[in-house]
Amino acid sequence: TLQHLADNPLQQVVIVSGRDRASLESWLAHLPLTLVAEHGAYYKTYHREWRTFYHPEAKWKQEVRTALDELALHYPGTHVEEKALSLVWHFRALGDKLPTFEINKITRMLEVEGSQRGFVVYPGEMAIELRTPGIDKGTFAQTWLAKHPSDFVVAVGDGQTDEDMFAALDAPHVTVKVGRNGMSKAGYFVQNTDDVLRFLNQLVDAMRPPLGV
Repeated sequence: TLQHLADNPLQQVVIVSGRDRASLESWLAHLPLTLVAEHGAYYKTYHREWRTFYHPEAKWKQEVRTALDELALHYPGTHVEEKALSLVWHFRALGDKLPTFEINKITRMLEVEGSQRGFVVYPGEMAIELRTPGIDKGTFAQTWLAKHPSDFVVAVGDGQTDEDMFAALDAPHVTVKVGRNGMSKAGYFVQNTDDVLRFLNQLVDAMRPPLGV
């Protein structure tokens, strides 16, 4: 489906992800689309090298990494992921064993540290991400569209970090939240990824040139 969408010369497909560059490249670099890693920190167009719109520093990471490693030791089964401009503490393996009040307590503690050391805290699904300020999907969307203007944008996402992107895209652009849990800045909702695939295939059919053209 992504291949069919990207093959249309009237369209551009951009995958904006929190994943690292290596993961995105291994999954999708063979397709003629643009990949965006670490919430907008790096982007890669088809058959090009990774580039960035930003030149931020992340001096805070070295000191904070030690504290997060200690947190992971305190909660066996959790782990720390390091990216170029962020750190992520993953606790999915604990499931319901880690109470919500304890997660909130850890989040507040990290927010206090962030205000002193220069990072932003993003609570996620079974993870807490610490990120260099100014790096988010909304900022990237605005920067990208300023350099690559488009009459009409459809933005689809299912996570909290996608809310920055939804907030950055005004009408006539369309924003779609996958799943109905919680509040969202998106203008539209679909239930699940099956609905997303169905919707994208409808876009493919709608944009296909008529026979003989």
